[in-house]
Parts: sequence; C-alpha cells; structure tokens
Amino acid sequence: MAQDPTTEQPAPAPAPQEQPEPEQNTQIQQFAPVPELQEEAPAPAPAQPAPAYSGGSNSGSCADIGHKVYRGDGIYLPKHDKDGDGVGCESYPG
Repeated sequence: MAQDPTTEQPAPAPAPQEQPEPEQNTQIQQFAPVPELQEEAPAPAPAQPAPAYSGGSNSGSCADIGHKVYRGDGIYLPKHDKDGDGVGCESYPG
C-alpha cells in the first residue's frame, strides 16, 4: 500500500534542547559553633513593701515598735522622730 501524498504526516517531534547543568558549588560553608544553652536562674522575688500602718498598738512607742521607722513606711509618726530628720526610733537597730 502506497501512501497518499495528500495525507498529512505528523510533524517530527522537536529535538530536546539541552539545559545547562547548574553550577556545582564545591566550597564548603563554615558556620560558627552554636553556643551551649544555659538555663537562666529564676528572677528574684520583688522586694515586699513595708507593711502599712494598721492603727494597732505598735504605733504607741518606740519600745513597742522595736526598730527604726522611716517617714512614709506606714508606722512612722512625728512623735517617733525627735530631731525631725525622717528617721524615728533611732536608738533601735535598723
């Protein structure tokens, strides 16, 4: 059987184009060593403010209080501060 010249022949597949190969990087990257992770110490508890004056018997005398008192700490009274320097009951230890 002879081929009819009017019958279309499929076009030949195009030749695959060669893709350039990606460049191979032969250099090895050096990274800095990772430092050892250290556990952090827990944060210290915040300092507790001096207790507020409750109107109790501790405000009667320095003997009742038993320690120095400072202006603004809650149990300070002007009668405890003989020289007016903001520190009352100065004869008692800190």
